[in-house]
Amino acid sequence: IAGFTEMADAYNNVGVEYASGHGDYAEWLEREDPNEIINAGDIVSVKAGKVTKNLAGAEQIMVVSYRPMVLGNMPAEGQEYLGNKIAFKGQVPVKITGPVNSGDYIIADLAIPGFAKAIHPTKMTADLYTYYIGRSWVSNPEQGPKLVNTLVGSDQSAFIAIVEKAEAEISDIDLRVTVLEQQLEKIRAAKNPKAKKK
Repeated sequence: IAGFTEMADAYNNVGVEYASGHGDYAEWLEREDPNEIINAGDIVSVKAGKVTKNLAGAEQIMVVSYRPMVLGNMPAEGQEYLGNKIAFKGQVPVKITGPVNSGDYIIADLAIPGFAKAIHPTKMTADLYTYYIGRSWVSNPEQGPKLVNTLVGSDQSAFIAIVEKAEAEISDIDLRVTVLEQQLEKIRAAKNPKAKKK
């Protein structure tokens, strides 16, 4: 009994648990232009490890963290003002225009720098995934700008969905090709019945 008790105590003390009201893991990234104004909730693009609200040529679309639970990659003391805390994983308030429903895909709004917009899962297209940020966890029917709690860096269903859609389209094309080949074979046979008898 004493052995099992010691083993249970040891198991319960393994590792470290962090508890916080903050919702994401972030890293400090330098701004492409040190003078560009970028705030929490803004949508940014990452280019060669630096961030900007200009999405042209983006290697990745991300969002500026509000208050990260864990913050990595901090610069030398006194250099913090040159960059921003960028959310890599977790729940983050994101600046959004227009209505949003829980479960909507959140993508960068190309018309309004720093903002995102909500897209219903059934309306997502391959080109929109280029600007994918995460999934909304709240609903808000208001048209104006708002902060929306968004899950970033953890949702793989967006990419699974596009692969499944592509596979379905390929299967449909294969079926159509098979039907066309069968129809062509019937046309050939009807035009040349002697060839069929041989």
